[in-house]
Amino acid sequence: MAGHLADAVHQLDLSATGCHYVATGITGDLADAQANQAKSDQMDAGPSLSPAQYDALEALSLGQGKLYESLQRGMGVTRVSNGNGTRVSIATYRALATRGLVMADNSTSLFHGQKITVTDHGQRALAQRRPAATPAASAMTAPKPPVMRGARR
Repeated sequence: MAGHLADAVHQLDLSATGCHYVATGITGDLADAQANQAKSDQMDAGPSLSPAQYDALEALSLGQGKLYESLQRGMGVTRVSNGNGTRVSIATYRALATRGLVMADNSTSLFHGQKITVTDHGQRALAQRRPAATPAASAMTAPKPPVMRGARR
């Protein structure tokens, strides 16, 4: 009987150790999952928009933006036109399109103009506060020391 009791105590001890390892693994996995979720949320947000990108996105959200190609000097030049007169450079448009904030209707030819729409991701970016303009780097130089003239005797 003493042998059976000793064996039962040993089995209970092994069970307690197993439960401890499982609980430690679960808490570690939960911590990793939370860290991965936070990293994923940060990556989804992406880098913040520049003031110019935010202004362009805001102008395009009015629904009058078109992407078109014009023949200028015999070469096709891709441009973005906006009904309200706000200028949107093609580089800014491409940056917004690359990030999935805007998209053009590809069912129309570029020569007729493709309507630009702001995606849901773009609408969420607009809902955030407008980024502040970064102060221009001032070209401050150290003051020059006064010129010392030779002492006269």
